[in-house]
Formats: sequence, C-alpha cells, structure tokens
Amino acid sequence: IGLNSFYCEDDETAIVLVGEPAGGIFTIDNVEVTELVPNTLSLGEHTVSYTFTDENNCTYQTDTIVTIVPLSAPEFSISNAEICEGEEVEISLVGTLSADATIFWNFGEAGTQESGETHTISYENGGLQSISVTIEENGCSATVTQDVQVNGLTVTLDEQPTITLGESLTLNATVTQTGESNLTYTWSPAEGLSCTDCPNPIATPSDNIVY
Repeated sequence: IGLNSFYCEDDETAIVLVGEPAGGIFTIDNVEVTELVPNTLSLGEHTVSYTFTDENNCTYQTDTIVTIVPLSAPEFSISNAEICEGEEVEISLVGTLSADATIFWNFGEAGTQESGETHTISYENGGLQSISVTIEENGCSATVTQDVQVNGLTVTLDEQPTITLGESLTLNATVTQTGESNLTYTWSPAEGLSCTDCPNPIATPSDNIVY
C-alpha cells in the first residue's frame, strides 16, 4: 500500500490511496475511502485495507497499520518578561519530555541551542525579542513562541554651562529609550534645585556645583 507507519495528528495532507493491481477497494477501519487524511483520524492505530477481486471472483486483501501520533505541545516559562539590556533572564521548559524527544531553542539575537531544558540568556540590544522552542518526537514537531521586552536607556546632559551668581538655568536631560517602561528621575545633590524628581529642574546654585 506504501504508507508510513506514523502520521502526525495535525497533518492535513490528503494521501491518495493506490493499490496494485488497480480496481480494488480501500477501507480505513472498515469504512470505504479513496484517500487518507491523518488529521481526520483519531489518535492511535488504524487499519488500512486494500481488497481486490479478480475476474475469477477470487478476493485478495492486504492490511497495514498506521498510527496517528500526538504532537508534543511544548511550554516554557520566562523568569521576567521585561528586562534591561544586558540583564539575564532564565528560560525553562515546562513538563517532562520522552527520551526520544529533541529540543531546539531559538533565542533570536541571543543565539540558538539544540539541547537543554533551562537556559540563562541576555540581550545587548533593546526591543521586543522573540524566543521559541521546537519539540520533535516520533517525526512530529510543534513550536511555541513567547516575547521578551528588552528595555534600553541612555541619558545625555547639556554641556557644562556658566552662569552668574544668583542666576538660574534649566538643566536638560535627554533620554533615549527602547521600550515603554515608565521613567523616574533623580537629580543630586538637591542643593539649589527646584525639584529632584523631574526631567528638567531649574538650578539656582550658590557656588560651583556638579549635578
């Protein structure tokens, strides 16, 4: 009959059944068919039969067993779904795999791994990073993907200004951010500042000072 022994439960391929000599009848579990579509069958074993009757009214039958196998639906946990550039995050597979299962991790910019159920990784560049794991077992594979938000932050200040004693000026902090985290500001020392937790405080120093 020329069929495989195993098919994956999500396989939508319509396999046209061809018997020799031609002109016979195919059945799957005693139901007449012309093709085998794996994802329409339940998990487990199924009997595919080909029956042929010749001109002498002699009937011949051949049977083969095909097994529909389940996908190993992978799951994994992420210790922190939002991290900073360079910060480590732990990725761990959830559940138990069979001895025959293979694992393939894709961490995007952080590289790939072909084994291991737990990995600690970090990203040097900010942005949304995708992590996926593929489990293959019995010739079937399944992939699941999760995202990690990597936040990056740089701060630059105006060049050192010069003012006359008693004058004021606004301190300007330019922030370049990757991600959407809420920002908090802390200026120090507090001496001569209109605020210490705002983006652009007004400074009225009484002497030379570095903020």
